[in-house]
Amino acid sequence: MSQKTYSPYGIISERLKRIYSELEKVPIDKSLLYQLYGCISLADGVENHLEESTSPESENLSNLSRLTFEHDWDLALEKKKSSGFLGSQMLCGHVEGQFLKMLVTITKAKKILELGMFSGYSALAMAESLPKGGEIYACEHNPYAIKFAQKIFKKIQENRIKIKNGPALETLKKLTCKDIIFDLVFIDATKSQYPEYLEILIKNSLINKNSLVCIDNTFLQGKVFSKLENTNDSSKIMRKFNLNIARNPKFHAVMLPLRDGFTLLKLNK
Repeated sequence: MSQKTYSPYGIISERLKRIYSELEKVPIDKSLLYQLYGCISLADGVENHLEESTSPESENLSNLSRLTFEHDWDLALEKKKSSGFLGSQMLCGHVEGQFLKMLVTITKAKKILELGMFSGYSALAMAESLPKGGEIYACEHNPYAIKFAQKIFKKIQENRIKIKNGPALETLKKLTCKDIIFDLVFIDATKSQYPEYLEILIKNSLINKNSLVCIDNTFLQGKVFSKLENTNDSSKIMRKFNLNIARNPKFHAVMLPLRDGFTLLKLNK
């Protein structure tokens, strides 16, 4: 099963461990090995300490996380049950989940839109802080992921999460006809389409100056800033997107080094 990390800290740790393993086989100053081990400890320690220093997840979230990591997503793709790649590393995780939950509490968001649901962890985390009468529109295009999440939501009787089946761009266009303004939007779908998502949200008045937009994976495993990583169309688009929203006076944007990069954005007017 795929267990690839999306965090730059995790990527750094994995690579340093491989280097350390190889250097142990050759004559080398032990003090250098010790310094390298110290770098590995720092890289590993960041995320471990974040986990330990963040409020624990609920039992429902813990169970959903466990089921997501235990599930063989690769086999589902191999047997063509899944319409595309899915992997447990796509789950936002404990710290980011609690961060989203806190943002819902702070903003008192009642109408939430999620683009890219996967197994439902982030949607459930946000739902736990929904005020009375609140609801989440969770968009997901992979029927296999939808079925997985629906089964869990049904079991815990979570009916405030309304799953929207289909590509995020199509769902956004359909939502425009419903005259809805979202208090909080979490963008975590197709990375190359992030600029289009934001454009539609603004153009079709799905958000206003009071709305908070949360954008995940804005590091793209470091490909947007490291000169040595292999880039692709998605990373080039994401880098341009990151810089554009930071420099555009219409937006107030802050990028945080949370997991694989997390950007908060609001309209200035």
